[in-house]
Amino acid sequence: MPRITVELDVEVMMRDGVALRANVFRPDSGRWPALLTRLPYSKDGRWARDVLEPIFAAARNYAVVVQDTRGCFRSGGEWRPYAGESEDGADTIDWIASQPWCNGRVGMYGASYYGFTQWAAAQQRPAALMALVPFIAAGTSATTSSFGSVPDFGMHLLWDLQMRLASKLRSGLGPNDPGIGSLVSQIDGLGRLGYHVQLLDTSGEPELSAPPPPIAYGAIAVPALHVGAWYDIFLRETLAAFTAQRRAGTPSKLLIGPWTHLDRYDPIGERTYGLSSEIDSIDLAESFADIQVRWFDHWLKQLDSGVMDEPPVRIFVMGRNCWRFEDDWPPPGAVATRAYLRAGGRLALAIPRAEPPDIFEARTDDPVPTLGGATMIAPPLRAGPFDQRVIASRPDVLEYATEPLARDVEISGPVRARLWARSASEPFDLVARLVDIEPDGRAVNLTDSMTRVEPNPRGQGNETRECVLDLAATSNLFRAGHRIALHVTWSSFPRWLPISRSSGGEPRVVGYEIFHDSQRPSYLELPVLGADTISTMNRPGSR
Repeated sequence: MPRITVELDVEVMMRDGVALRANVFRPDSGRWPALLTRLPYSKDGRWARDVLEPIFAAARNYAVVVQDTRGCFRSGGEWRPYAGESEDGADTIDWIASQPWCNGRVGMYGASYYGFTQWAAAQQRPAALMALVPFIAAGTSATTSSFGSVPDFGMHLLWDLQMRLASKLRSGLGPNDPGIGSLVSQIDGLGRLGYHVQLLDTSGEPELSAPPPPIAYGAIAVPALHVGAWYDIFLRETLAAFTAQRRAGTPSKLLIGPWTHLDRYDPIGERTYGLSSEIDSIDLAESFADIQVRWFDHWLKQLDSGVMDEPPVRIFVMGRNCWRFEDDWPPPGAVATRAYLRAGGRLALAIPRAEPPDIFEARTDDPVPTLGGATMIAPPLRAGPFDQRVIASRPDVLEYATEPLARDVEISGPVRARLWARSASEPFDLVARLVDIEPDGRAVNLTDSMTRVEPNPRGQGNETRECVLDLAATSNLFRAGHRIALHVTWSSFPRWLPISRSSGGEPRVVGYEIFHDSQRPSYLELPVLGADTISTMNRPGSR
């Protein structure tokens, strides 16, 4: 193991004269490839070590640069979310490549916001940038709805408050400052159930920061190892980025674990996946840190690390509780299969004929609460898989389920729902959730989505509308005896802010109708792995 030199608070000058500061970890002598991560959460804190421990990488003959982004902690300038990250990232890469300890080859790594800073820098096409590992990376593209018309309210509120507090603390204000006290009180309040409703009732809808600028992933020719999680808030983004790069011919890999945005160790939520699911013991063979180093060894050191000999996609199949390589995404063997909503709360392969719609009423002062899922909301509202029976028991939630499965059925790939709906109020919201109902009745959420149905400009209002919901993707084995289910409702708060809350006004009751007949066949589209398993979704006589 080489002797390692650590330099703290190294100044890096940007093109506009602002100095950003970084910690540098490098072998004592020689010229080496470098790894860069740029984060707004302090280069000196735990998040700087969360994705890849700098000492671990430096001991494997990499120079590692961990930088505070502009306006954060020890770096100069003004903090404005997402602004200037392309230029600052490219300037930092050019600086690294010019240092006597660097051989001119640079890779980037990082999670969430500091996954986004990789893409932002890569857009500038710095010559020294050779490889990326974006992990649960934030971003937007034309093919995703992560920051669409219905943003993740609970996540954005928490993040905005935390970043505003960090900015005020950086300015030197003490804990007795009224502004700091107010932010601390709000952040602490987010941990109390019902506080989000109280916040809206007393203060109105908070102002949230703007979404990140769009990323044209297909135009970025830097090889990337895309890493995501089935319960991550940015899963759609990870899949979109991988797909775009792969279509463009850029060498890319995809790895998806059963994790959430913050939790990567067993159990996840209320489900246990086993030791091999954990990020430090993937398939009981290697850690995520090992995988990253193998990726960088190939692209930055031209070593035969074996990483390019493996199939391009590696996913964790929940229910089977094992990892599996695939040749592409979606898995080539997955068959898009429609399960139709039917009368009596059934989900079946047969197209409905003449059936009356299902009706529920939404009370705008009593939104359906968020329980698990791909979220990042202040505790106790945790992310991941949770028993949804308390949600399904509400009168404003509809459940459609298959008969108990005769054999195991695996669902791996993108999930969509196409619902015909009508509401007495427009615009209106719809939420759809894929659920695994176990023989004992436990109803475990897998993936969900919300859509906002705007008024038809050519219609008269209160019309039947065809609503398409993108439920991102999942990989789950429904065991024999389990049931595949779809929950349909109108809200999941505080994950999403319902239009009925943001539009103000007195509390009211709003009627909903969900149609499932031959003219308006609502269905759930599932990627069933293996055509021979499709018929097992319904027992004989369940049509």
